[in-house]
Amino acid sequence: MIALSPALKAARAQATAAALSGGSAELYAGALPAPGAAPAGALLAQWALGALSASGAQVVIAPAPVMAQADGAPTLLRLRDAQGAWLADLDVGPPPAPGEPQTTALVATPALVYAGGQVSLSALTLAEP
Repeated sequence: MIALSPALKAARAQATAAALSGGSAELYAGALPAPGAAPAGALLAQWALGALSASGAQVVIAPAPVMAQADGAPTLLRLRDAQGAWLADLDVGPPPAPGEPQTTALVATPALVYAGGQVSLSALTLAEP
């Protein structure tokens, strides 16, 4: 077991917020790449991230909706810093069937994105364990 103090959790969350501030979140379709490798699928949508901050051990990312750039089923959300460097990959999938567990980091609702349609990234919370 690893137990972290609240102060350490808050410091790690502040470092995450600082790294993501001014960066971007990119939603892709296609097969999941190795962590940090170039995505194989189409870029479906991209959000510019403003200045972020941490609240306790959490960083909340909630950018304004954007227009989808392509059609597809979201499979990857890539987070980049202000210089465009890779910071994190989160897998994305359709909502689970009733009574089934969620098997991806994020759920896409609806499960398909259409070019020209509005896409929201609603309150993605990164929490320190």
